[in-house]
Amino acid sequence: MKLKTDFETLEAAIAYLKGEAQTEVDRLTKIEEEEKPALLRKRDELLAEAKQAKEAKTAAEAKVTELESKTADAPDVEAKYRSLYEQDKADFQKQLDAMKAEREAEKQQATAAQLKASAIAELSKPTYGVINSDHFYRLHGDKIALDPDTGELYIDLGDYKRQTVSQFVEDVAQRPEEQHLFKPKGGKGSDSPGSGNPAPASGENPFKTGNITEQGRLFRTNRAMYDRLKAEAGK
Repeated sequence: MKLKTDFETLEAAIAYLKGEAQTEVDRLTKIEEEEKPALLRKRDELLAEAKQAKEAKTAAEAKVTELESKTADAPDVEAKYRSLYEQDKADFQKQLDAMKAEREAEKQQATAAQLKASAIAELSKPTYGVINSDHFYRLHGDKIALDPDTGELYIDLGDYKRQTVSQFVEDVAQRPEEQHLFKPKGGKGSDSPGSGNPAPASGENPFKTGNITEQGRLFRTNRAMYDRLKAEAGK
C-alpha cells in the first residue's frame, strides 16, 4: 500500500489514511473470500478420499474374515492374506496422516492471512504515523500475534510476556535507524519545531551523551537541529 505524505490539512491526512486502510482491508478480505471456496473444495476432496479409504479398509477386513473361515486348515493362505491386510492397513494410515498434515498446513495459512490483515489494518491507523503499514509488517510482523480468544493483537516477547502494539510501534519510532518508516510529526505540540521546546530537554547534545531516545525525537521533530547537533558531535 503506497501512501502520500503531503497534505494541506491534518483532516485531509487522516481521511486519506482511513481510506487507504479500508482499501487494504477490503483487498485482503477479497483474497480470503476468493481462496475460501478452493479450500472448501479441497477439504471435500480429502474427506471423500478418506471415506473411500475407510470403505476399502472395511472391505479388506471382511475379505480377511471370509478367508479365515475358509482356510482354517490352510495356514499358508491365511498368512498371505493377513500380510495383504496389514499392508492395506498401513497404506490407509499413511494416507490419513498425509491428509491431516495437509489440513493443518491449510489452517496455518488461513491463520497467517487473518493475522496479516488485522495487523496491517491496525498499523494503518493515523495515530501510529506509519508511512507504509505493509512494509512495516514485512520488517516487524514476526513479532505480532493474535489472541485467539479475544481477537486482540499483541507483541509476543516470549516467556508468556506481552507488549501492546502501540508501545511496540512507539519503541521502534525512537530508533534513529527506523525513522524512514514514520512520517515526521507536525502541529504545535511540545515536541514540534517552533513549539517552544525545539532543543533537547536536558540542554545537552544527545549525540555526545549517547541519548538514543532524544536523537530519535529530534530526528522526527526538528531535523535541522538534529543535523547540527550531530555535526557538532562529529558523528
